[in-house]
Amino acid sequence: FKEWDELVSFYSKDAGKIELMARGTKKIVSKNSPFLEAFSCVHIGVVFGKDRPSLTTVQSVSYFPNIRKDFQKSLQAVFVVKWLESVLKALEKNTQIYNTTLSWLHFLDEVPETKDVLLDAVLLKIVSFLGFEPNLQSCVFCGRELMEEKMYFSFSSGGIICQSDKISQREEVVIP
Repeated sequence: FKEWDELVSFYSKDAGKIELMARGTKKIVSKNSPFLEAFSCVHIGVVFGKDRPSLTTVQSVSYFPNIRKDFQKSLQAVFVVKWLESVLKALEKNTQIYNTTLSWLHFLDEVPETKDVLLDAVLLKIVSFLGFEPNLQSCVFCGRELMEEKMYFSFSSGGIICQSDKISQREEVVIP
């Protein structure tokens, strides 16, 4: 590991999150560094060495130029990519997360304006793929299906609760 080398994370359709040694990418003359931008879709070449796999080549597939031109879109894309990097374990393949993230980046690149609710929606979708889907159909305490009545969301219980079970809870949020 030399001073001009760096460890780079990728999310692959075939292998999940992978960390590769990118040799020489901090050098001015590096041929790979221009393609190692956050939220870029790239084809990579990998060689397996003694200590850790190394990046050999990088080819850009999609650079998402409209995301990079819009500050709000860039913030959302960086947030999702960095969040995924922190919650995903290495070498755990999940095609649904890969396809959803790539589809969302293409959508974000094409839509003229973004809303925070779209970010919330993609995060909720990815969280559900990880097995943490909140219960939004019935009360998490009594199991009663909730229709058009006042509902509350309990973060600690992971779902909605009804008016009668709300009395015993303190951290709930009213759902309008």
